[in-house]
Amino acid sequence: MAITSTSAGSRSELRVEELALLAGGPGRAAETALVAALRAQAVRISRAGVLSAVARGARPEGPLHGAVLRSAGRDLGDAIAAVAGSLETRALREQLVARGYLTSPARRRTVSVVRLLALLLAIGAVVASGPADLPLGVTIPTALALLLVRALVGSLGKPLTRSGRLAVRGLVASAVTSDPVTLVAHRGLLGRVTKRQRVWQVVGIESAAAATLRKRKGGSSGDGAGCGSCASDSGSSCGGGSSCGSGSSCGGGGGCGGGGGD
Repeated sequence: MAITSTSAGSRSELRVEELALLAGGPGRAAETALVAALRAQAVRISRAGVLSAVARGARPEGPLHGAVLRSAGRDLGDAIAAVAGSLETRALREQLVARGYLTSPARRRTVSVVRLLALLLAIGAVVASGPADLPLGVTIPTALALLLVRALVGSLGKPLTRSGRLAVRGLVASAVTSDPVTLVAHRGLLGRVTKRQRVWQVVGIESAAAATLRKRKGGSSGDGAGCGSCASDSGSSCGGGSSCGSGSSCGGGGGCGGGGGD
């Protein structure tokens, strides 16, 4: 499944797994790929929550489909973790970096260093006003200027680029309960559709299988949670960068585990 996204004057198609990675990181992409395979009857989940491949099932095209099939024999939560940490998912992140939807890990590290230096210099300027007998009229404006630079540079280190944020906003607009795969990409399996209904229930997953899902800690870290950090329960606007400044696993380190909601 591909969803058309228009950004930066160019038109490109992003697969739903790619949008899921932008919206919620490797774990969300893994959930989405698994549900797509489930809907295509390429895999099934037992009542106990164990994933198995269907011998004569369909073979839907998808960048993570091979990783989904290799995860057969695991429970749902472990299967999602395996797909999230797979080489296919890592390659998908790297492609999104190369296509300008994600900020590279190297750039995010550079921004982090620059922001730290600016903060230390600002503190140093204020502290030095005493021993060095520098006038406050010089040190305070200097410190404020450094803090302003720190704030401005921070926007350059968000995991999602402008194109990535626009793509995730498009996902939000297209995510409806009649399309479970897109809904999972937006909210994650543990996300809420209503106060009493979770996404995994819409997908048709048994409660015993859903119990194997592992809630990912909120926010984003270089080791695994979300990219766009689209709040699964609140349904808040995705792509707005609410948590994007903290550096997610988008384009970076290893995969995360199971369910994507709170």
